[in-house]
Amino acid sequence: LVRYGLGYRKIMNDKYRVRAEESNIRDLQTELRNLRHKVFSTSLNAMFVAWSLLHVSTSTVIFHAFACVNQPDGSRTVQGYASMSCDSEEYEREILPVAIFSTIFVAIGYPVFLGVGLWVTRGAHPATQ
Repeated sequence: LVRYGLGYRKIMNDKYRVRAEESNIRDLQTELRNLRHKVFSTSLNAMFVAWSLLHVSTSTVIFHAFACVNQPDGSRTVQGYASMSCDSEEYEREILPVAIFSTIFVAIGYPVFLGVGLWVTRGAHPATQ
């Protein structure tokens, strides 16, 4: 009987120890999940900040393709590229389509993509819950 009592106590102690270890494992898993989320959020935030800075400079370069300046001789040239005439066939065939596509894709597309992404995930951040 004494032997049974000690064995029972040992089993119960082991059972509680296993439960405590399982609880610690769950706590560590939760902590790891929160840490991964924090690292991901920070990385994503840094990427969007960098991309936004690139977006501003890229959009500026794209819009320069539309800026035509009147020259004293009556011709119109692209601002920053005095050798490229705005009235030339080369400008309309090579520069203008790329500038229009870039404007749609970069200058308009990125803010729309960002806005849709923020709208879709508006309640997903733990701080908003």
